[in-house]
Amino acid sequence: MSIAATAFLALAAQCAPNVDPDTLARIVKTESGFNPYAIAVVEPPDSIQAKSLDEALAVIADLQKRGLNYSIGLGQINKSNFGNLTAKEVLDPCQNLKLAERVLLDCYNRAMEETTDQQTALLRSFSCYYSNNFIRGFMPEKYDGKSYVQRIVAAKVPRLDHSITDSEFIQDAKGDNNTQPTTPVEAKPKRRVTYESWDVLKQFPVNQDDDNNQTALN
Repeated sequence: MSIAATAFLALAAQCAPNVDPDTLARIVKTESGFNPYAIAVVEPPDSIQAKSLDEALAVIADLQKRGLNYSIGLGQINKSNFGNLTAKEVLDPCQNLKLAERVLLDCYNRAMEETTDQQTALLRSFSCYYSNNFIRGFMPEKYDGKSYVQRIVAAKVPRLDHSITDSEFIQDAKGDNNTQPTTPVEAKPKRRVTYESWDVLKQFPVNQDDDNNQTALN
């Protein structure tokens, strides 16, 4: 089961109004494929695409009994971020996007404490959303060699026809001396990329020296 594009965009505008819907769509596509009942087990890693609320709740109950760490729903909210909410409440698409917005904005605000560049902060916030730090999301994954941030950038989402390649967009996760980056600065975007009319994410200026660019987070 997956939420239709038009329904998702309307839901995002209503439930997570402080994040650009297309930014949120990239995250949701990468995290859950727009399946509101998706479940990811952190360790050992596993992905479960439940097809109904009842099925998802049964899976979650089993994971709880086994003491496993997991994330659920459209934005794959980790159980550590449930607060006082139940799993059933967190699976609600609107509530799930509200939590996703809260996590992403918290990450973005933390990133802005370390840099004045909004675009660098935005990409670091993606890494933080994924791993609660500004580095892990830039590291390549073993199964496909791409980082989480690269997958977010490359995601084709409703109303977007993204044609820029990952290699043009994000610097390699290895440093200049072929070593893993040790600071977020080493893992920042290689350069800002010229965008066209389809780039509703509005992350990158047409002119590399343009200081008036806007972040996709409102």
